[in-house]
Amino acid sequence: MPDPTRVDFYFDSLCPWAFRTSLWIRDVAAERPIEITWKPYSLAIVNNAEPDSERARKSFLLGRTLIAAGRAEGNAAVDRLYQEFGDAIHVRKLDPLQPEVVSDALSSAGLPTDLADSAMADDSTDAAFRASHAEGQAIGAFGVPTLVLDGSDMGVFGPVIDPVPSGEDALKLWDVTVWTHRQPYLWEFKRDRQHRRP
Repeated sequence: MPDPTRVDFYFDSLCPWAFRTSLWIRDVAAERPIEITWKPYSLAIVNNAEPDSERARKSFLLGRTLIAAGRAEGNAAVDRLYQEFGDAIHVRKLDPLQPEVVSDALSSAGLPTDLADSAMADDSTDAAFRASHAEGQAIGAFGVPTLVLDGSDMGVFGPVIDPVPSGEDALKLWDVTVWTHRQPYLWEFKRDRQHRRP
């Protein structure tokens, strides 16, 4: 069996596009040797959101809770919790500023339901969340999803997908994604998505 492809996946739990890509890559990882490391990132920071704005409060609540989950139980816990946050926010359209939304997601992910409160009371989770974001920016992340393959020093934005491909289509997209990441001359191709809003 070939060595697994290592992928750093930068995401913001509030981004529906990153969530769709996360669903795709999880499906691919069930069929191909891929090791995904989940890396929290903040579009609120990118967009200079006011610290007291709803966007920033959501971003930092979710991001700091993900940092705490990773500290408690490692990358697998971040994976589970990101999946639960995504389901709550993007599928069921719930507001993560409602305390029961986050506590229910934590419970479903097999984590203590008071983890968000603990994370928000610990200033070091703020610093760690900002550090994860800065790490992404250092490899060129300007949005999410951004993927970094096999320890590259450059991240690549995308793929941005809607709807989420499955089966053979999902695997073919993975093969194209790996190939494009490894081409030093390829910078961008894009189609209009005006009518493809999640």
